[in-house]
Amino acid sequence: MPQTIKQIKSRITSIKNTKKLTNAMELISKTKYQLSFKKLPYSREYLLNIENFLSRLFEELNLQKFIKDFDSEKIILIVFSSDNGFCSKYNTEILKNIKDFIKDKKTENIDLYLIGKKLQNSLFNVGLSCKKLYIGYLGKFSKDIISDLVNNIKNYSKKNIYIVYTKFYSSVKQETTVENLFSSFLKKIEQKNISDESEYIKELKIDNCFFDKIVNLFLFAKLQNVFLESLVSEHTNRMLSMRTANDNAKHILEKLVLSLNKMRQALITGELIEIISSSDAVKNS
Repeated sequence: MPQTIKQIKSRITSIKNTKKLTNAMELISKTKYQLSFKKLPYSREYLLNIENFLSRLFEELNLQKFIKDFDSEKIILIVFSSDNGFCSKYNTEILKNIKDFIKDKKTENIDLYLIGKKLQNSLFNVGLSCKKLYIGYLGKFSKDIISDLVNNIKNYSKKNIYIVYTKFYSSVKQETTVENLFSSFLKKIEQKNISDESEYIKELKIDNCFFDKIVNLFLFAKLQNVFLESLVSEHTNRMLSMRTANDNAKHILEKLVLSLNKMRQALITGELIEIISSSDAVKNS
């Protein structure tokens, strides 16, 4: 059914308003992206230093001290998702990876810690309920969330703590991954079984309290880095989504303006023909 000039004008006004909204959201995401992106290199470097330090300790100490089987069957799943929408396939990829991860596992043995509310209902539908949900951080890094996570998971078996997040490589490449929180060190533990302390640290007696503090330091550094990686990836996806929406709106506006001009021209031409026809009729009479 052909549209009238009034309908086309109404659509143009509506799309222009939508374009203003998507443009504003793109600018907001860009600002938040820049804030998180500035912190990311420092977070990566800090985590690398912590990992190197712990690796040296593992080479010199009895590594079995690190693994504590408090609840060996219980799996901890920490999911870094989005607290807001309009971020393209960001949450979809995370959900896909979680489904693959829990395919051969009992969901009742999984304690879920979810950062961001957008996947809560979807995860509930696949049998996962939140032990704790973190929301309201407004797309910004929150130390309080990381500190609370560390306090909640520090007493679980380190072999069973998994994280789901989106790693940032570039503005065109982000990769969603599921990995063990201590994957880099668990390989060392499986490969080595040192029974005595070496001469390098013979005079350094490390008790459980000190070792727990070192582990908590690593937990905070790792989760801080993962959180920042996720935030940068989320804002990148949202910027691209809003940019695509702006481009689509611009394309639609061009078509509508062209259609409007054609209809106006047709009306003007029709009126001219009527005037000319009336004038000829008057002359002939």
